[in-house]
Amino acid sequence: MGKSDRKVYYPEWFDPEENLEINCELDSNKSKLNDLFRFSMHFTLDNNSDKKGLMIILMNPSKADLKNSDATVNRVLKYAREKYNDVYLYNTLPVYETKSNKIKEKIDKLKQKHTCVLENNIFYIKERLLKCQDDYDIILATGVPTNVYGKQAINEIYETIISQDLIVCFFSKNNESPELNKSNHYAKHLRVVSNKCLENELIRGKLKNIPDFKLAKRRKL
Repeated sequence: MGKSDRKVYYPEWFDPEENLEINCELDSNKSKLNDLFRFSMHFTLDNNSDKKGLMIILMNPSKADLKNSDATVNRVLKYAREKYNDVYLYNTLPVYETKSNKIKEKIDKLKQKHTCVLENNIFYIKERLLKCQDDYDIILATGVPTNVYGKQAINEIYETIISQDLIVCFFSKNNESPELNKSNHYAKHLRVVSNKCLENELIRGKLKNIPDFKLAKRRKL
C-alpha cells in the first residue's frame, strides 16, 4: 500500500458523525455523498463559544469524507481548533484527486455526466462568501492552479471578493506580507505553508490593499 492509499483518520478530539456536514448537492434533490466530488465541509468545533468562524478556500479535495480525513483537512482542524467556533472548507475545484496533474482529466470526464458541477461549486463559494462577511475570517490558500478550470475558478472567486469589497486573510511568513508563490503570486496552499507561518498573525485586508497582491492581477480567460 502506497502512502497515497493509506487511510487518514480525524483527530481523536473531533467526532465527524456529530460535528461534520458535507455538501454534494447538485440540485434540489439532495445528491448522495460520493467519491467523485465534494462542494464543501462544515466542521462544528465549539457550540458554546463566542469565537469567530473560519471560511478557508483550498485547491481541490483529496480524500476527506464523513469517515476518513486527509492530511490537509487535519491541518485545518489543528489550526482552527482553539481559534474558531466552526469552519467552512471550500475548494476552487470540487473534484476528489490527490495528484494535481490529474484533475483536468477527471473534470473532463465528470462534466460529461454532471455538466454543472463546476458552476455549482462556484455558486456555493460565492453564496458563503456573502454570508461570511462579518463573523468569519476568510482565508485564501488555493495554491497554484494546474489547469484552465482552476484558473477560471480563482478568477471568479477574486472578482466576487473585489466586487463585494470583502476583507480576506492570508497566512504570513513575517507578520507583514502574505504567503504568496513568488513565481506567480497565487496564495500558497496550506500544505506548503510552514508551521511557523500558522503561528503568525494573519494578513487581513481588501485584495487591492494586500501587500504584493497587486502583482497577482489576472487576465480573464
